[in-house]
Amino acid sequence: MEDPNNKLHINRGGDSITLASRDTRLQSLDVLRGLAIFGMIFSAYIPPGLPRWMHHDQFWQDGKLVIIEGLTWVDVVFPFFLFSLGMAIPFALAKRVEKKVPMWRLVGHIFWRALVICGFGYFLGNASPWSTGNTPDTWTWIRTLLGFVSLVLFLARMPFIPEKRKILKLFPKVAGLAGLVILMATVQHADGSGFTTAKKDIIITILSQVYLTASLVWLVSRKSIQLRLAILTGIFAIRLHSAGGGQILQTTAKWVGQANLGWFYGVGIIYVSAVAIFGSIIGDIIYKWSRERKDVTEGMELPMAKLAGLMLALLALTAGGLYFLQMRYVTWGLIFTATVCLLINWLTKDMRTSRGVLVHRLCNWMTFLLIVGYILEPYEGGIKKDPATPAYYFISSGMAISMLTFFLIVLDDLKWRRGFGFLRVAGSNAMLAYITGGLLITPIMYLTHLIYPIQKLININLAIATTWSVAITMFILFVVNIFTQRKIYLRV
Repeated sequence: MEDPNNKLHINRGGDSITLASRDTRLQSLDVLRGLAIFGMIFSAYIPPGLPRWMHHDQFWQDGKLVIIEGLTWVDVVFPFFLFSLGMAIPFALAKRVEKKVPMWRLVGHIFWRALVICGFGYFLGNASPWSTGNTPDTWTWIRTLLGFVSLVLFLARMPFIPEKRKILKLFPKVAGLAGLVILMATVQHADGSGFTTAKKDIIITILSQVYLTASLVWLVSRKSIQLRLAILTGIFAIRLHSAGGGQILQTTAKWVGQANLGWFYGVGIIYVSAVAIFGSIIGDIIYKWSRERKDVTEGMELPMAKLAGLMLALLALTAGGLYFLQMRYVTWGLIFTATVCLLINWLTKDMRTSRGVLVHRLCNWMTFLLIVGYILEPYEGGIKKDPATPAYYFISSGMAISMLTFFLIVLDDLKWRRGFGFLRVAGSNAMLAYITGGLLITPIMYLTHLIYPIQKLININLAIATTWSVAITMFILFVVNIFTQRKIYLRV
């Protein structure tokens, strides 16, 4: 869709920015989201036995949660995705606001999307071959494949069906929905029970609730970032209130439970939503920059030496931060982060081009989030993903901005795009990438019996198992690329 000034085109295939007047696509958003998707898929296949920094610092063992303070790259994968989700919100909703869509329709649209994503999570929780407690057999894998087909029919946009043939476009969705309903109505768990909201894909369920919260917050504060920061302050004030024995959150949770809405929304999600709300602030900044800039080809105009130093510094913030927090050198981590942020500010402060000013502004937000995160690090016993601490939300959001800015320079300023295509594709079709491994490739491997020689092979040693983890992740993204090339995107 194109704005009245013929400056901006919002590509709904990937929620990315395309500047129509020069056909220039801002790819950094897709690549950041693709990086998160790659990490989510790869982390699911990582074999045990690798160093601690290759796994979550908090994990379940013998039915108990083992908590080790620290942060690994696996711990920041999901926050990166939540941050990307938040960045996409202005691009998904701003055009509706500009078109004077009634507020009740906007709110209805947000709740509908949240409801569909929530249902998606419950379907995955009940449809997974391992969620039923039964030993998977041939029929189990066939049902799983049928679930994949049904999801694609219900959620995919079919570009080969003409836009004017609305009935034809509706038919796949109706068929897909019917398939999902039948599969859920006929599911049977080992204890004899059927479909239940007790089983869910926790990641998708969290996404639905975070999307709902962050979208409503954006809608209320869309004209004022200061108001959004005030809301964020209120969220963390409630955190302190609850830690001090206050009952606001517990009472609200009780009301939600009495209204039988606990399956749809958990009030504790407001804390996790802070990451997406931070993302929506950055999304607003980039959206407004895209609307206001005049020369779409204008670069940052930094000498190559300074530009190389800036890129290295941005990478160092994330890599170095993970190292210091993992090793528990928190004070040194703060000193390192503050020093690198000062260097970045020096490198970017004199830039006057449109893109340069944008990068400087992003780096200011990155500095704010990282420094506040380090200051909060000792709170609640040290940074950790589970149970998540305030420092976790701030630092992971700051790291997300550092990676976004790095990609903005590499992909959109220098145009160095070779090698990033698989991440861009994954980011533009994230929902399909998420389900392809479990609902398509795994069932096919079991039905064709390919899985058995592979299992014997990866049990030989850790190196082969690790190689397999990388190979299967890349193969999943290859399959997603096939769908994406045919412009089949899964969208709610």
